[in-house]
Amino acid sequence: EQAHEIGRQLADEVLQGKYPYVITTHIDKGHLHNHIIFCAVDMANQRKYISNRQTYAFIRRTSDRLCKEHGLS
Repeated sequence: EQAHEIGRQLADEVLQGKYPYVITTHIDKGHLHNHIIFCAVDMANQRKYISNRQTYAFIRRTSDRLCKEHGLS
């Protein structure tokens, strides 16, 4: 439940409510993890999500911060 909640917080923060998403939380491996699938088109402005090194780095920093806030590595 905690891993799923962190994934939801990550998606909400990164996607800012512009892109609908679905989260799956995997518990079948040695580590819990999420997969986040989202629509690449902004539902309000019809603009496409830009995926590049900067957005990847932002997602990673945000994920790391959220995990630390929840006492995780």
